[in-house]
This record gives sequence, structure tokens and C-alpha cells, in this order.
Amino acid sequence: MVTLSRLCKEFKKIEIKLIEDIAEADVRIDYITILELPEKNYNFKKNGLVLSTFQAFKNIDSINEQITWLKTLGILGIGFHKAHYKEVPKEVIQHCKKLSMPLFSIPINVPYHKILDIFNQLENEQLNLKSYEIYKMNEKILESVFLEKDPGYIINLIGNYIKENIILLDSHMKVKSIWKEPVYSQSYMDRLTSEITSIHKEELLKTRFFKRETQLTVNSESNKELVINIIPVVSKKSFLGYLIINKTATENFYSDEVIRMGIRAISMSSYKQSSGNNHLRLRDIKKFEILINNESNSLKENDFYIPISKLSYCMRVSFEDKRILEEAFNSVNTVFMEKNSNVLTWIYNRTLIAYLENDEELNELIEILEMYSYQSIGLSAEHVETSLDEISKMNMQARTAMLSSKKDGIQLSKWNNIGIEKLVYNIDELSLFKCLDEEILLPIIEYDKKKDGNLINTLKSALSHFFNIKAIAEEMFVHPNTVRYRLSQINGLLNIDINQSSNYALVVLALKMYEKNK
Repeated sequence: MVTLSRLCKEFKKIEIKLIEDIAEADVRIDYITILELPEKNYNFKKNGLVLSTFQAFKNIDSINEQITWLKTLGILGIGFHKAHYKEVPKEVIQHCKKLSMPLFSIPINVPYHKILDIFNQLENEQLNLKSYEIYKMNEKILESVFLEKDPGYIINLIGNYIKENIILLDSHMKVKSIWKEPVYSQSYMDRLTSEITSIHKEELLKTRFFKRETQLTVNSESNKELVINIIPVVSKKSFLGYLIINKTATENFYSDEVIRMGIRAISMSSYKQSSGNNHLRLRDIKKFEILINNESNSLKENDFYIPISKLSYCMRVSFEDKRILEEAFNSVNTVFMEKNSNVLTWIYNRTLIAYLENDEELNELIEILEMYSYQSIGLSAEHVETSLDEISKMNMQARTAMLSSKKDGIQLSKWNNIGIEKLVYNIDELSLFKCLDEEILLPIIEYDKKKDGNLINTLKSALSHFFNIKAIAEEMFVHPNTVRYRLSQINGLLNIDINQSSNYALVVLALKMYEKNK
């Protein structure tokens, strides 16, 4: 900026004098313009210096009236050129003194363009100095990224330069960093943050989802209205948080440059950190698949980025559509990456698999999945102080529950809530029992095919009702004697006594396998 004192020094070199030293020396002059016609033009901006010969004005009173009007518009000084009046009229000097308006006396031999050249030169010098200052500041901000400084350090750099209050919130509206001017109390900053995140929560969410700036009006510490900008902080597709700052800071070109560079630095820092975390997570996923597939390994718990012992649940989720599976995975991964949680999730064997630490993460994951058309969810038993040996076990429990959920047509099954299905969906792993259903049930299966019978369904009803003849007959809409006849046929074909507990359990298992495989 070009100050009045700096302008006066240059003006003295060409004998332009400040008649009355009635202004602050460091007052900023933003521009110089020329006015020769006695008209009131409201296009004048504040903080300007107006040059005029006042030749077209009728008299001294009309000159003073014009100067008064210019003062109301925020003009900071008058340059009285002596091309028409040989001396600046005393009445004008007295009037400017009364208005506290700086008044320059410009010699007749000094053309306007020379004055404008001086101002432009000073302004360019200031711009060059300011540009260099901004360059060094931005360099320091970027350097903080490579030095792996946290966002709080970057916020301090910005605040110390622009001298305006700054609040940085994370994606969940929790405070990450605050820089405040000394005149503001910490209690005010806490109150302001609370007001923004509660009363204006909807505006914050709009900033997040539309990824564009929002303005809010809040009360300052002196209860005056204060306009603040809410700026989204994003990196790639991830939303990182909110930068909250006074609107006046962004209206200043240089301050705004530093703010924007600071936002980029915070985004780069977060992206760098998340990229590093992503790399470590991807390595963990490969190791988890080694454990899940029971491959030989020499892995130890400290080989993992994720703290294994804190994992409590494994979840498996099936989808009919591959595209929906990928969309659901991207949403889940984004949400938990933003929270920097230890949830590990990926696509495995055309299903979504996730290892979670607690019930809060579990409920949040289910809430996200409800936005998508999934088939079934399987959840392992809760584990405490999980070891590497339990990772594969947790996956098998979740997979079994998922298959049971899908077969039964329900959305969610838990390992602890399913019965003999625990064996049914895992017995295929043992070659000896792969064809157990045919081995046990083949005689009545072939009978039903040849005779168009209904022995399999009768057996299923009998097992579910523990051979209660009346209950079976009511379910199948047949006479009790028909049920007795069919059961005798079944016993004869199977050539075993189903009423014995071990045989009963074996037939139940075989029937469940048959239903799974058909």
C-alpha cells in the first residue's frame, strides 16, 4: 500500500507541498484520480486522492461544497493544482482544515501525468515487495508440508500473517486448531465455535456436500454482527474439514492468497498422511488375506499397521450387483478414512469384508450399508484381545452367518444366533462329508422322484416339530394317519431309527445340507 507519508516524500521532490499536516502519516492512499467538472459522480471509491484545478467551479463556496461532498464519499485528500488559481484560496485551506482533509498545493509546471507516474511507481514497488513477501510466506507454508507439520502449525502461520481469527474443524465438526487475536478471549472463541457447529450446523453440511463456500452472520464479542466465511477443505474426493474465518480477511487480496495457500497445504498434508496410511492398510489387507486363506506364514502382530488385538468383529456383506458393491465399498472406505479409524475394509471374493473395533463402528457401518441394496450381512461373534490365529476364525464365522442370512431371507445374521448352519456351511471343507446329504437322504429323494411323493417335506416338518403328529399334519394339511404312514416309509427307506438322538442330529444335518445344495 502507498501511505500518505511516503507520497509526501516523493511529492516534495517535485515541490508539491502538503499545506496542512492534518492526517495520520500511515493512512493508505489506494488511488489518484482527476476531477475538473463541478458534478457529483458517485462512482468514487474510498481512500482516494482527487486532483483538480477547480477552473470550472463558479466560486470558492462551490469548491468547498464539492470538497465536503468528496469527504462524505471517503476521499482522503485533495490535490489543488495552481494552473487556474495562482495560490490555493485561504477559504479552501481553512475548510480542509475544518474537515481534517489533507490538502496538497501543486505547482503550475507539474502535469497530472507526472503525479500519476509517481504514484504508480510507488504502488509497483509496494506490489513487488508485497508479492515477494507473499512468495516467501507461501514458500514457508509449503515447506511445512514437506516437514510433515500438523495443520495447527499451518493455521498459526496463516493467523500470524493475516491477524484474523481462524477456526479449523475436522469433517465431524470437532476443533482441530484455533488461532485468535489477543483482544479476543478463549471463552468467546469457544462460544463462537459452539454456535457455528450447533445453530448453523445445516449451513456447515451444505458446505461439505456442495463443496463450496458459505457465509454466516454471527455476533462478535462486542455483540456486533460479524460475517464469517466457511471454506471447505478437500483433498481429491475426500472432505477434510472446514476453515472458518472473518469475511474481511478474504476481501484483502494478499491475505486471501495466504489463506488459499494454507488450505492447499492442509489438503496436501492430509492427502500425504492418508496416502501413507492407505499404503500401510493395503499391506495389511494382503497380510489379512494370507491369514484368512490359512497360508503358511511367519507373521507377528507388530507386522501390522492396524492394532490386531483391538479388533472385535468381522463382517461379510453380499450384493447382487457388482457396481453397488463397489459404490458401497467406496462410501464405507471414505467415511472411515476421514475418521482416521482402524476399520479395515476391502472387497474379498465378491463380497464386502470389514474388521471393526467396537459397536459404534459396527452400527455406523450398518447405517451406511442401508443406503445400498445389499443381500445379506453376516457378523462374527465378538472377540476380546484378538490374536492373529483368530482372524481366519472371525472371517469364517462372518461368512457362515452371511450365507445363513441369505438362505433364510433375512438381512442380518449373527454367528451366535445360528444353529446347525454353523456345520452345514463349513462341512464342505471336509472331503469325507461333502456328499453327506446324498449318502443319508438318497433313498427318499429317489422315491419322491419316482412316485411324485412328498417324503422330504414330511421329514423336514417332522424334524422341525420333533415328530409331533398333530403339528405335522396341520402344517402339511393332511390326516394324522397319513403322517404316520409317511414316517414309517421314511424310517424304512433310511434304514435308521431317527428317534435316536445321534441319528436325529445326523438327519437334521443332512437335510440342511440338501437344502443348501439343491
